[in-house]
Amino acid sequence: LGTDGFGRSSSRKELREYYEIDAASIVYASLYELRRRGQFDTAALKKAYGDLKLNRDKQHPFPLY
Repeated sequence: LGTDGFGRSSSRKELREYYEIDAASIVYASLYELRRRGQFDTAALKKAYGDLKLNRDKQHPFPLY
Protein backbone atom coordinates (compact mmCIF):
# COMPACT_ATOMS: atom_id res chain seq x y z
CA LEU A 1 0.00 0.00 0.00
CA GLY A 2 1.52 3.25 -1.06
CA THR A 3 0.93 6.75 0.13
CA ASP A 4 1.57 10.23 -1.17
CA GLY A 5 2.36 12.90 1.40
CA PHE A 6 0.02 15.71 0.38
CA GLY A 7 1.87 17.73 3.04
CA ARG A 8 0.15 15.84 5.86
CA SER A 9 3.19 14.45 7.66
CA SER A 10 6.94 14.31 7.77
CA SER A 11 7.28 10.51 7.56
CA ARG A 12 5.70 7.59 5.76
CA LYS A 13 4.88 5.96 9.11
CA GLU A 14 2.81 8.97 10.21
CA LEU A 15 1.12 9.13 6.83
CA ARG A 16 0.14 5.45 6.98
CA GLU A 17 -1.33 6.05 10.45
CA TYR A 18 -3.25 9.09 9.19
CA TYR A 19 -4.81 7.18 6.28
CA GLU A 20 -5.37 4.10 8.48
CA ILE A 21 -3.32 1.79 6.28
CA ASP A 22 -0.77 0.94 8.96
CA ALA A 23 -0.54 -2.56 10.44
CA ALA A 24 -2.63 -1.78 13.55
CA SER A 25 -5.47 -0.29 11.50
CA ILE A 26 -5.51 -3.22 9.08
CA VAL A 27 -5.58 -5.72 11.96
CA TYR A 28 -8.44 -3.85 13.61
CA ALA A 29 -10.42 -3.62 10.36
CA SER A 30 -10.02 -7.38 9.89
CA LEU A 31 -11.15 -8.13 13.45
CA TYR A 32 -14.07 -5.72 13.08
CA GLU A 33 -15.24 -7.55 9.95
CA LEU A 34 -14.96 -10.91 11.72
CA ARG A 35 -17.06 -9.50 14.58
CA ARG A 36 -19.61 -8.19 12.10
CA ARG A 37 -19.88 -11.71 10.68
CA GLY A 38 -20.31 -13.19 14.15
CA GLN A 39 -16.90 -14.86 14.14
CA PHE A 40 -15.23 -12.66 16.78
CA ASP A 41 -16.35 -11.56 20.23
CA THR A 42 -17.30 -7.91 20.82
CA ALA A 43 -15.44 -7.77 24.14
CA ALA A 44 -12.30 -9.12 22.46
CA LEU A 45 -12.67 -6.49 19.72
CA LYS A 46 -12.80 -3.72 22.33
CA LYS A 47 -9.72 -5.16 24.03
CA ALA A 48 -7.89 -5.36 20.69
CA TYR A 49 -8.69 -1.68 20.05
CA GLY A 50 -6.91 -0.74 23.27
CA ASP A 51 -4.07 -3.18 22.73
CA LEU A 52 -3.44 -1.75 19.25
CA LYS A 53 -3.30 1.77 20.77
CA LEU A 54 -5.61 3.28 18.18
CA ASN A 55 -6.72 6.87 18.73
CA ARG A 56 -10.47 6.94 19.41
CA ASP A 57 -10.63 10.72 18.90
CA LYS A 58 -8.79 10.74 15.56
CA GLN A 59 -10.59 12.50 12.73
CA HIS A 60 -11.58 10.14 9.92
CA PRO A 61 -9.17 10.58 6.97
CA PHE A 62 -12.01 10.48 4.43
CA PRO A 63 -14.89 12.54 5.88
CA LEU A 64 -18.32 11.74 4.57
CA TYR A 65 -20.15 14.81 3.33
